[in-house]
Amino acid sequence: MAVAERASPVRVEHHRHRRGTPALTVGVVVAVALVLCAFGAAQGVWTWVLVALAPVALALGWLGRRRLWIEDHVIDEGRVAVVRRDGSGAEIPLARVARVESGPGGVRFTRDDGAVLDFSRSPHGRRILALMEEIRPEAARAERIDPACYT
Repeated sequence: MAVAERASPVRVEHHRHRRGTPALTVGVVVAVALVLCAFGAAQGVWTWVLVALAPVALALGWLGRRRLWIEDHVIDEGRVAVVRRDGSGAEIPLARVARVESGPGGVRFTRDDGAVLDFSRSPHGRRILALMEEIRPEAARAERIDPACYT
């Protein structure tokens, strides 16, 4: 019996950023709120219960900071894509990227027909601009600077 092997398309990833939820921030805020509520508790038992729950909220925020994520920002050999947890998303073929802008809100890719794809809240703006200079030198690149920034 002959077995036909199917070659799976393996893509070389140049960049991947997993955009997560602010679970650690929520954990810190809940822990502080629990401690503040403990000072206002009428009975001493509730004071100790609320103080004991504060480190639990902090630990859950710490554990959730890497496990809870919203979407992946991917640049590979053929596309720029935003892939959500359920597998849906959007992409622009790398050959059609006309402009790349980096700014305080993230990175914006503009296709040659004007369609836009955003990497929201991406902290890797300068690195992505340098990467796009290597893999797509004909695309225009710009770095947006916040006018309120004094640097």
